[in-house]
Amino acid sequence: MVHYIGWYIDPQEDAVYTGNVPGKLKMRYVAKRVFESGKDLVIFSLVDKKSTFFYGKNKTKTQFGADLIYSGGFASRNKIARVFNGILKKLQFINYVLFNVKKSDTIIMYHSVEYTRILAIIKKFLSKKVVIEVEEIYGYSAVKDKPWVDKEIESIKKMDSFIVVNEGIPNRIDAQNRKYVVSYGVCDLPERKVEQFEDGKIHVVYAGTIETRKLGAMTAVEAAQYLPDNYITHIIGFGTEENIEKLNNRIIEINEKSGSLKVQYDGYFTGDKLDDFLFKCHIGLSSNVMRPNFANNSFPSKVITYMCHDLAVVLGYAEAFYDVPISKCWSFYMEHDPQQIAKAIQNVKMLPKGHNIAFIKQLDNDLIEFINEEC
Repeated sequence: MVHYIGWYIDPQEDAVYTGNVPGKLKMRYVAKRVFESGKDLVIFSLVDKKSTFFYGKNKTKTQFGADLIYSGGFASRNKIARVFNGILKKLQFINYVLFNVKKSDTIIMYHSVEYTRILAIIKKFLSKKVVIEVEEIYGYSAVKDKPWVDKEIESIKKMDSFIVVNEGIPNRIDAQNRKYVVSYGVCDLPERKVEQFEDGKIHVVYAGTIETRKLGAMTAVEAAQYLPDNYITHIIGFGTEENIEKLNNRIIEINEKSGSLKVQYDGYFTGDKLDDFLFKCHIGLSSNVMRPNFANNSFPSKVITYMCHDLAVVLGYAEAFYDVPISKCWSFYMEHDPQQIAKAIQNVKMLPKGHNIAFIKQLDNDLIEFINEEC
């Protein structure tokens, strides 16, 4: 049996539970591949409910048929309730690993600093096979290195094999001589149902969370003002009302100053609407933070999403994903500067439809082979 532990939210429960969008999409993808590989799969989810002060454990099924257990907890902004919620979640996690996972089972753990550390301690005393899924080394933040990053890395090293998000992380965690697979993102190839915009303009899209820490969306807006008039930049994604208001205000300023429509916020799309919108565009922009320790130990998941939708890709340089086969068709900017980003957008090589299919299928097959070997 395979126990997939993390912050999984099934699509039918999106309105009930709260979680990181890229994370839940990646977990859905990995879980489905495990299930389709013929494994007996149980997902244990640590996500929080959006409402209801106290909620109990909920056993259900995913849309594709796997067993799914949502842990119980407290849904509240009250500090005391949040502390109790954290303690309760950890106790349920420990209980699940100790009493539900047999010696012959495999755990796939979606990496979290606290939970990976707990799992590393458990492994000292009990034989548990763990595949750790490392989407990011969180101690290497977008702003500065955290003082606990070395301990985070040490806990990751205690695991048996690894699903990692770029080519650089195996070196960081000393995984070169152990089993690992690089899984850049969700490698699902949607069906094209619409054609690209045919209005004589080149349509650039930034898809992602609109927030104030990494400033990806705002950087994309700033870069738009340096593009020729035959380019238009679209921002799509979710954010707080305050952040979206700030974004729209800056968009208005840039468009008024330019005297033309340079950039626009189109809203938040999911499912078929997201697929159709991305398929209509020409270039996908990832205005990711280029701080080396952050960039080399993470990966913007939107890049693979762009590739699945036939978009040319523009993103910031990072050593970990520069000199690898999949990046040969990407356009890198070398400075996190709006003018430099605009230059990279103009220099990107437009690719024929279907050009990325072979890359995506190979990544998908690599993950499936790893699952079959390690689970």
